Amino acid sequence: MADTIPNLTGGSGDTASAEPAHGRAPVAQTAPSSLPPTPGPLKVRRGRRLRGGVSIQTKVLAMMLLSSILAAAVVGFFAYRTGTSSLEDEAYERLTELRIERARQVSDYLEDLKNTVVVDSKGYGVDALLAFDAAYEQLRDVTVTPAQQAEVRDYYEGVFVPQLQETSHGVVQPESFIPTSPARTYLQAEYTAVSDDWDERIAVDDAGDGSAWSAAHARWHPLLRDLVVGYDLDDLMLLNDEGDVVWTAYKGVDLGSNIKRGEYRGGGLEEVFDAAMRSNSVDFTAVSDLELYQPSYNAAAGFVSSPIVDAQDELIGVLVAQVPIEVLDGLMNPRDEAGDVLGLGETGETYLVGPDGLLRSNSRTLIEDADRYAERARENGLPQDEVDHAVSVDSAVMIQTASPDVRSILATGKEGTRVMSTYLGYDALTSYGPVEIEGLDWVVVATMDEDEAFEPVDRFARNVLIAMAAVALLVCVAAVLAARLFTAPLDRLLAGVRKVAGGELGTQVTPSSRDEFGDLAMAFNDMSASLLTKQELLEAQQAENERMLLAQMPEPVARRYRSGETAISGEHPNVTVVYTEIEGFDEFAGDRRAEDALDLLNSLARGFDDAARQAGIEKVRSLGTGYIAACGLVVERVDHARRVVDFATDVATMITRFNAQHGARLALRAGIHSGPVRSGLVGAGDVVYNLWGEAVGLAYRIRSIAGEPGIYLTDAVRERLGNGAPALEESGSVDVAGRSTQIWRLTPTKD
Repeated sequence: MADTIPNLTGGSGDTASAEPAHGRAPVAQTAPSSLPPTPGPLKVRRGRRLRGGVSIQTKVLAMMLLSSILAAAVVGFFAYRTGTSSLEDEAYERLTELRIERARQVSDYLEDLKNTVVVDSKGYGVDALLAFDAAYEQLRDVTVTPAQQAEVRDYYEGVFVPQLQETSHGVVQPESFIPTSPARTYLQAEYTAVSDDWDERIAVDDAGDGSAWSAAHARWHPLLRDLVVGYDLDDLMLLNDEGDVVWTAYKGVDLGSNIKRGEYRGGGLEEVFDAAMRSNSVDFTAVSDLELYQPSYNAAAGFVSSPIVDAQDELIGVLVAQVPIEVLDGLMNPRDEAGDVLGLGETGETYLVGPDGLLRSNSRTLIEDADRYAERARENGLPQDEVDHAVSVDSAVMIQTASPDVRSILATGKEGTRVMSTYLGYDALTSYGPVEIEGLDWVVVATMDEDEAFEPVDRFARNVLIAMAAVALLVCVAAVLAARLFTAPLDRLLAGVRKVAGGELGTQVTPSSRDEFGDLAMAFNDMSASLLTKQELLEAQQAENERMLLAQMPEPVARRYRSGETAISGEHPNVTVVYTEIEGFDEFAGDRRAEDALDLLNSLARGFDDAARQAGIEKVRSLGTGYIAACGLVVERVDHARRVVDFATDVATMITRFNAQHGARLALRAGIHSGPVRSGLVGAGDVVYNLWGEAVGLAYRIRSIAGEPGIYLTDAVRERLGNGAPALEESGSVDVAGRSTQIWRLTPTKD
């Protein structure tokens, strides 16, 4: 029996099996070699079996591998299916939300533009039209000088027609566009042919020709120009009731033309003019679909109109705003300061499609990479002249045809999301739906390349596969380790049981099965109760030993001591030490029972320990009412002085609360010094962790530097506190190694 207890203490098979986390297995590995051969009829030796078969270790390993890998595979499969499905749904939902938001913004903008046109048609648009129309009538019979005629012809032949030719599919003849009426020729000579720069023309308020039209222009053009600039309109026009364009903001070639009889008849401008003239409401607005408008060099244009009624409620004309295509493009694909499209990644875009299958907003690809757009558009069947047209005007509006997939859903008026072909021929995640704009049958389409849209799905799938592979690898490693850990305690415990059953306890064990578990069960029947009791006693003793050890030294030192080190020492060049002592406790204890006084003292000690942990300093030891701690000793800290001062302040506050609660008059004396110290285990039998050195001695000395209690610190501590030092007052000095060191007292705060 005497030989059994050391085996238990050192971690024999039974203790290792019951509590493997206690770390006694390394000792137990040497125990079987010291045991005598097990007597008895079984004659079982290590490494031999009485029968053939698969070992328990092999069985455990196989079962763990099979069950764990199968479980990981099943969980990974369902995680993949569920996760990818959720991410795909999220990608569709995100694209749909963007599409709906873009459609709403376009609808709101056009609705706001219509409201603005209505307001201005009823405001100064009335007086402006009356003035321009009257002045235009005066110019119908004006004499146009040969110089003016030549200036207009030169403009058409040298500026307008060549630029229009670049964007037209056929040959353009100047004679088809050169104005013939005196009023139109005169106005274009004075305002249009003077410059080929649109911004310069809109900036002119008065041509200085002295005509009534120029006088009206000088009066009303600045006001109307503010509307154009404010809404970034492509143009703004005033038309009289006969269809004459009596004023335009940018003075294009449509100035002075008649949209009912002239060369620009039959388009969207005539459509919205007729609709406004047929209306019987001053709040009426008409909007036209986009078209290639020749006065804008075949750029896409749409128009919004509202009737103009005079004071006698007579319909005198129409105010027409040319819809700014660039604004629509900006609403479809808004960009951040870096020029990246918001919310659509690297490949996504949102665009409008009309009932004819042509784009009503620009192509993101064309804007960002014209060469790539041209290549893909040609490969997808767009004629070369249309590709050249789009590239030349830097716009695919009313030129690029949507994909067959998109065209197939135009007439349905439905919305949905699926993978379909884009207008450049590649498959993309696409969300489509109608735009709620009265008079326009537009569809908004939001697309994103499949690879980018489903990149989170692919990334999740990769992560799942990697995780499954990692789990499989970890399971294999864990299974091997677990099988060894599982059988190793059994082997050790079985050897210990056999040693007891072999004669030391006089017990014989009969196996109940033909494997290790049967042997273990029979051996454990008679020994489990006694071994369990011994195990519990040993664990309780170990816990008490651990508690006592930690009370004597810091945790890192205790770990080294437990590992077998005895000569533990260290030098610490930069440490702050605090020595605290409670005054007045003996008087406070007075006639109290020893148990009560001890409880109160322990409550203070526990408070000191808690304050030390919170401040991040290490307790060295406590001696009655004294308490020694340091910072920077075990864990190096740059703010060790600050932490120690905070600790001392907390302790002083704690004592103040204690006095208030118990009617005591305890006081704190604390000395703090920063400097080098040495530490180590002192003693042979009763080992004590101790500090020594100048910092320790000086901290002890200065705690009593003055007659009154308080927190005292040296110049070394004060310097380390720097500008953040608390309020201090001089409190004498001490001699250290032949030099005087100033001592400071922490000024107590007043409640």
